[in-house]
Amino acid sequence: MRRLYFVLSLFGLGMAACMSGNQLIKETSPATPQPLNLLVTTSPRTPTPSPPDCAAAANVSDRELIYPVLQRVEPSPAERGQVVKLIASGGYITWEDACGTGYDESQRAFTWALDGEYQGEISCYANHCETEFEIPADFPVGIHTVDVAGGSQITFQVSFP
Repeated sequence: MRRLYFVLSLFGLGMAACMSGNQLIKETSPATPQPLNLLVTTSPRTPTPSPPDCAAAANVSDRELIYPVLQRVEPSPAERGQVVKLIASGGYITWEDACGTGYDESQRAFTWALDGEYQGEISCYANHCETEFEIPADFPVGIHTVDVAGGSQITFQVSFP
């Protein structure tokens, strides 16, 4: 005859059960809570893939320079002898790698010209480019073109004061 005993601790009550054949005997008595030993099994896990090495991936050679794109000249129309502001976006480097899209928006400078003549540099930082220049007092009235390295152009008007 096989006997199987269970001892449980539930809400401070001890319960004992004895099973003999088809007969179940229960006994309840106050008991001191006993530590419950549990056997926890886990299913085998598949290893988690390692993240890409983004520091190494950032040293890729296929980076793309995004040249400035001229947005506006302020004020426009402008007058002779007036200081105007040239504003553009861009001027950063971008790339694609295993870690996603990367950007280098550190400060850079690009040359610009007024009516085809070199005037200086426009400074770009974090996708914003800007420079100021003074329109000479004897500059011709009319429509003029500003070009920036990379090919972007914008026109603006110079009028009499």
